[in-house]
Amino acid sequence: MAISEDTCTSQYETVDLWETVIIEERTNVAALMLEARTDEAIEPQRILVGQTMTVGRTSNSDMEIRSDRKLSRTHFSIECCKSNAKIRDLGSTNGITVNGSRHKEATVYDGDQIVAGTTHFTVRLLLSADSPE
Repeated sequence: MAISEDTCTSQYETVDLWETVIIEERTNVAALMLEARTDEAIEPQRILVGQTMTVGRTSNSDMEIRSDRKLSRTHFSIECCKSNAKIRDLGSTNGITVNGSRHKEATVYDGDQIVAGTTHFTVRLLLSADSPE
């Protein structure tokens, strides 16, 4: 089976040469909440569909985590899409892992675990009805 995906759209799985099925069609995501677990108190950050957030050690990042010396200045970006989120390593020294596998780019879903530097992150996709105003 081959899996392919379009940027910010559904993920598809080719079952055989004649049949393609949609794996997880969620088009009602309203926002993404990124939670960080680290030594310093970091407030979860929220972005809306179509927005991108950067994470790193410096104030140039949207989510700044100064205490993690293994985190690059601007380590990764995460974009909220209407059915999932896209994460991209921005040329960091130590890379990123998603659910235990190392990636340069990946599609992430609600509950997925990201590690960058020594910080652990959890992705929360907020559905339209769940999204706080």
